[in-house]
Amino acid sequence: MIAYIVSLAIFFGVMFLSLRLGFSALAQKNILVTAVKNGRIKFITGVKDGSVVKFLANLENLGHHIDEKTGKILDDEEGWGEGNNGSLFWRIFKVRWIGLCDVYTYDFPKMYVDGTTDESIKLHAESIFFRSAYIILMKNVEAQGTPFNIEIRVIIEIVDASKTKSIGENWPSYFVNPAKASVINIVGKSEPLDLINKTGMDSAKELIVREIMKNKSPKEKAGLKIVSVDITNIDPSDPKTKQILESKGKERIEGDAKKVKAEKELAVAEVEKQKAIVEAKGKAEAKREIGDAEAYVIKEKVAALGGKAENLVGIETAEAIKVAKPNVLSFGNNGIGTIVQAERKEEK
Repeated sequence: MIAYIVSLAIFFGVMFLSLRLGFSALAQKNILVTAVKNGRIKFITGVKDGSVVKFLANLENLGHHIDEKTGKILDDEEGWGEGNNGSLFWRIFKVRWIGLCDVYTYDFPKMYVDGTTDESIKLHAESIFFRSAYIILMKNVEAQGTPFNIEIRVIIEIVDASKTKSIGENWPSYFVNPAKASVINIVGKSEPLDLINKTGMDSAKELIVREIMKNKSPKEKAGLKIVSVDITNIDPSDPKTKQILESKGKERIEGDAKKVKAEKELAVAEVEKQKAIVEAKGKAEAKREIGDAEAYVIKEKVAALGGKAENLVGIETAEAIKVAKPNVLSFGNNGIGTIVQAERKEEK
């Protein structure tokens, strides 16, 4: 019994291995089945008119899957979908069934890092990458007459394979050309000296990235999403020009430092000036308040005496006599009056 079970296991093992090897060989020639490498998308076309009848993608462990009918790339949390290679056939044999259909083959010209193409060199591909990184090298981009070499790294994802397929082999131009236009626009407005120091360079890079990222045409027209943009290099095209700009940049930095120091000294002087003005105003205000208080007291006293100022004068005179020390010198006859010499007592 054990020998029989072992024989069956060996038989089915050999059968499985033979089928898998056989399907793998057929997949290489796209006969009945095809294989899709991880991160790739294939277009399956019908035998009648060559139109796409199915979109196949292998996006395992990438957090996405494809809708095989529409070609749209969906996040895994949006549903399992038909394009996540979830079929039993795929899981067992690692191939997808296509029957009598064909796999669309791209014939496109060789593209160089500066974005130019060579029509004489044709490349062939049965699939396109779901996510790709492209290096775009731009030479002699002028910044107010000074040429610069600029290198850009762009990462793109396909979000709608149907749109990408419909525009043909030239789909990379839909993000390359807008990226180059953004660089020419931003750099053309920049001062050469600003592009050789870190602050100015970072500012220019930020503007370029922002302008490239906000461009919606790659997604709307070609089904492409720009995931990230990195300006990896901005450098004067001529080494001698770079040396001259660096020298001028150093002089400008030193001049800016002196300017900042002078402005700081002026600011300190202005603060001291304003402080003195505030103190002077404070003293004047204090004197005014004292005068107002004295005037208020006199006004209240006059009001208490029936509003007659002469009454206040009499009272003030009497008060003055109270605080004096009277010395009687002589007495006159009754009715004539008394001569009094008074010395005001000094207040202690």
